[in-house]
Amino acid sequence: EGARCGCSGGSPCDTDSCINRVMLTECCPKSCALGAACRNRRIASRVYPSVRVRLTEGRGHGLFAAEKIPKGTLVQEYVGEVICQEEQQRRFRGYRHGDPVYFFALGSLFIDASEYGSLARFINHSCGPNCHSQRWRVGGEERVGIFALREIEEGEELGY
Repeated sequence: EGARCGCSGGSPCDTDSCINRVMLTECCPKSCALGAACRNRRIASRVYPSVRVRLTEGRGHGLFAAEKIPKGTLVQEYVGEVICQEEQQRRFRGYRHGDPVYFFALGSLFIDASEYGSLARFINHSCGPNCHSQRWRVGGEERVGIFALREIEEGEELGY
């Protein structure tokens, strides 16, 4: 659940002065006295910038910014079924060449967004990424957030 952070109204858990934020743990009502003013509940609040899924040339679907996205913004949470490596390999063998693959490696586990997931599954790999993933603790569970590495312009494809 996180440590009691000790943040105040002058620094509402949105800087490195919040011990929970430094530890990649979201504050919860029990660990933060700021209540609704706490800014370290981004994944739990599920507030994301506007994005659009579009077809890309040669890579299937992609996710595009529908507005300017500031650096450090939570773009999406990567959601799907959590499976072990053995199950991931079994499912992967069942794919045909060219099928979309929506696996996200999480140590020895994988998130499979093939059957259900968030829009994050449409973010393609990029050699010049504008996003990156971070593992966060939220309400005692491990979750994956996709964050903007830099300011992203409206219409720009998201990639990591």
